[in-house]
Amino acid sequence: MIDTVALTIYNKDYQFIKKRRYKVEVGSSFTRCIYNPTKKEIKEYGYLPRLTEYNAVRKGGYVTYLRIEFSIPKLLYSNNFDEVDASDFEEICSRIKVALFRMGVIVRNTTIIENSEVSAIHYSKNIVLAGYTEPYPILRELGKIDLNKHYNLNKTDYRNEGHAVRYHSNNFEVVFYDKRKDLLQARKSEKKSLEKDSYTQLNLLDNVRDKKPFEVLRMEVRIGNRKKMKQILRKYGLVKTDRTFKSMFKLPVSKRILVSFLKEILDAYPKMLTVQEDTQEDLLINIKMNNPKIRMRKVLELVGLKAILSEVGVRKYREISQMFGEEKEHWYRLKKETNALNLENTKNPLDSLSDSMDRFERVRLDKYLD
Repeated sequence: MIDTVALTIYNKDYQFIKKRRYKVEVGSSFTRCIYNPTKKEIKEYGYLPRLTEYNAVRKGGYVTYLRIEFSIPKLLYSNNFDEVDASDFEEICSRIKVALFRMGVIVRNTTIIENSEVSAIHYSKNIVLAGYTEPYPILRELGKIDLNKHYNLNKTDYRNEGHAVRYHSNNFEVVFYDKRKDLLQARKSEKKSLEKDSYTQLNLLDNVRDKKPFEVLRMEVRIGNRKKMKQILRKYGLVKTDRTFKSMFKLPVSKRILVSFLKEILDAYPKMLTVQEDTQEDLLINIKMNNPKIRMRKVLELVGLKAILSEVGVRKYREISQMFGEEKEHWYRLKKETNALNLENTKNPLDSLSDSMDRFERVRLDKYLD
């Protein structure tokens, strides 16, 4: 599934028919003119894209192009609880052509949009949690994972009182957040929410039935530029996928990227935290009985490791150990040791996410509305 996408079309394929109302920014090798929809346009037309026209230096001279950034489900449904699929593609291209016209930009036909170059894309999935499970305990466990070695995601943020976890670098991030809580934050101020343009869905959940639970954990893989996009397509065996809108929108591409990322995230969850023993004594016995050759000193180290990981997670543990002189590779050696252990009574608390993602069922809000 896809939420936000940024498309690039070049000046031979579009024309302005209204006076341009731009905020101009000048860089060392480019000039960009930013055009966001006004409150008046939003009130009249509803959801509209964000536009930026660039005049940039490239090999051979100057080039002019238009970047069109928009949320696909908000364009179609005025919300992004409802998910889109391949059958919506033609309608999406038609809708964005109309939206551009309303903002004073003419594109000759939808084929130009279909074959436009994708410069950024957010693959996303809404996971409706079963029973009365809430996102917070899942997010708390996700926050204990350290993904830096896998993706150079050099920072982990906890937003909105722990209701969002974001692993990110300059041009790429993986985000998990409580969809309902984020919408409540947007009602107070969009600056406090993880999403842009929530104005289309602020009152969306007013009619959700209380008697049927509707807790939604949202996962997004946000790819911020062409170089990172190319790396990810290569990594997951999608090298034959060109970076046109038509190709990047395909369901197998979305599913491969989202499922693969989630699997790697879950594989990074510390094995020691999967042990379900209630007491330290039970944990000690579990480790020693199933690994009889292990020294008691190492058993005590592992019992302490689980206690600290349960409280602060991997990243904080690594920071503490390095502060007291341990080298950077200390954690990875320790992780290798724990992965080699035989342990009983284990359960990964994040397995339910994997089950839901494997099914990859389209979420539609009308199942939960009065």
